[in-house]
Amino acid sequence: MAHVVASGAGKALMDRRTDPTHEYILRLTGTERPRVLFVGTATGDDPAYILSFYQTYDSDRCAPHHLPLFHRPMDDLAGFVRDFDVIHVGGGNTANMLDVWKRQGLDVIMREMWEDPASNVVFTGGSAGGICWFEGGTTDSYGPTLQVLPESLGFLPGSFSPHYDAEDQRQPPTTRR
Repeated sequence: MAHVVASGAGKALMDRRTDPTHEYILRLTGTERPRVLFVGTATGDDPAYILSFYQTYDSDRCAPHHLPLFHRPMDDLAGFVRDFDVIHVGGGNTANMLDVWKRQGLDVIMREMWEDPASNVVFTGGSAGGICWFEGGTTDSYGPTLQVLPESLGFLPGSFSPHYDAEDQRQPPTTRR
């Protein structure tokens, strides 16, 4: 059975190298040395974010890799992606990320993995990497004023609002502190 572990923080969580969330994600795979794929499309495959991933998911705990979609090094994207136990999606611009995934076919590949009853993959990420697994969410992809993004991957019903506790704009007026 596939799992989703969504968080509100993207790179901030990645930079907390000892956060127990990382160990939880690795343990969910049920694999001694899980293969972890970082997808940093939402920041345009930012090298600093990719480096942070490799520092957090170091080779002592797992087999880390990343998927650059702006300069894709392989033809068989499906064969490459399906080989991983964890798909970790970074934060950034959710709308642009989803558009690139659709053009590359990554959205279809991940949906097939999600719907495969034999799959034990863990889909995870923060911010854009949290929104993408739901039907939609709140995003600043279109500018500083939050908007609803209604067309995410839809693995899980409902919406996701990252940074809810950290940014007042993300909270409805009735729930603000």
